[in-house]
Formats: sequence, structure tokens, C-alpha cells
Amino acid sequence: MAKETKSEAISEIKQDASIYEVGYHLIPTLAEDTLGTHADAVKSVITNAGGEIISEGLPELKVLAYAVDKHTKAYFGWVKFSVTPSEIGKIKTALDASKVILRHLIVGTVKESTLIADKEKRPAKPEAEAATEKEVEVAL
Repeated sequence: MAKETKSEAISEIKQDASIYEVGYHLIPTLAEDTLGTHADAVKSVITNAGGEIISEGLPELKVLAYAVDKHTKAYFGWVKFSVTPSEIGKIKTALDASKVILRHLIVGTVKESTLIADKEKRPAKPEAEAATEKEVEVAL
């Protein structure tokens, strides 16, 4: 019976879990060979809070739109994960404490990418319909 209770608790936690994505900027003075280690540290913060990693983007050097703490470049990475909403505060606190993270943002999202799904679902316009639209644009 103990196993049934434990599996029921696990399934209950997964039902309560929401999907989030964290985007983060790492300081640009880090050595490139250490970026994987810092990305793993972000993922371990999530998994230590009971989260489950769905996908990730490894940090890449980007030019910032504005200076952050006197840095004009930073390594940008992201992680999509599922976790119960009550654990988000712990994740935010742990990321805030990091000395190598310039900024981070945690947002609620969906498991699948809606941009890709929308493009795949849209039927292609027939050529006759496309030609009619071009004629209307020229006529205007």
C-alpha cells in the first residue's frame, strides 16, 4: 500500500505542475569552456526544487539592447521546465543569489511551441486564391 500512496502522490504533484521557462544572462567574462557547467547549475536549481527539465538552449554570447551592470554583452540561455507553482519562489531566490547571472526572467508557458504548431496547422493557399489577392493589391 505504501507504494500506491507514493505513486498517487507523485501523480498528484505532476497534475499540479505548471510549465515555465527561465531566460537568463550570464556575465560575459566567463570562459566559454565553463558555460556548460553554469547552464547545468541553473538546471540543478530547478531539479532540486522538484522540477523536471523539458528542453533548453545553451548559453550563447549576445549583444544586449542596453547595458546591464556596465556589460554590453552577455551569454543568453534558457530552460523550459515543469514544476509546482509553490516552488517558483525557491527557484527565483536561488537564481538571484548567483554571482554569474546578470538577469533572469521566469515566465509561464506551454509545453509545445505554439509558433511551430500554428505554421504546421495552416493549410497552404491555393495558387488561384493567391493570384486573386495579388490582383486586388495591384488594383488598389
